Amino acid sequence: MAISKKVHEALIGQIGREFGAHFLYRSIAMDLYHKGFQGISAWMEQHATEEYGHAERIIAYLKEHDAKVTLPAVAQPTDTFAGVREAVAAALGHEKKLTADIHALHKLADEENDPATVSMLEWFVDEQVEEEHTVNSLLKRIDLSGPSDIGLFVIDSEMRGNAAAAATASAE
Repeated sequence: MAISKKVHEALIGQIGREFGAHFLYRSIAMDLYHKGFQGISAWMEQHATEEYGHAERIIAYLKEHDAKVTLPAVAQPTDTFAGVREAVAAALGHEKKLTADIHALHKLADEENDPATVSMLEWFVDEQVEEEHTVNSLLKRIDLSGPSDIGLFVIDSEMRGNAAAAATASAE
């Protein structure tokens, strides 16, 4: 079954949004690294890689269905944030927007009677629950630390350890 024109265009748009998320997380990572938060920066880098993978997943799906893949333009993300909290809040806001986009895409595929795309998008629906939860949990921890530089230092150190462990696990 061919993908409808509406669904095809919406999937191309989602590729752009996923690449946009990739660039946003990279931008946050670079800003936080520059500010001395190497642990949170490393976590953002890992998350950027995940977002890139999401775009690649949609590209692979389109290729499997012999649908033409065009890469949409991606807007340059903000590259400076007032602080760690603002950077993580921007990431959470973006995840919420991606969730809404995925839900709208899922609904469109259902309306277009495209069960294969609906099935593929189920993974993204589940993934967005995890994505929002993860970023929201980090933001809550930052809020709990209050204005304490020590609290941010502890969070940053923990995230540096988590990022190193994740990098080691993915290399194995």
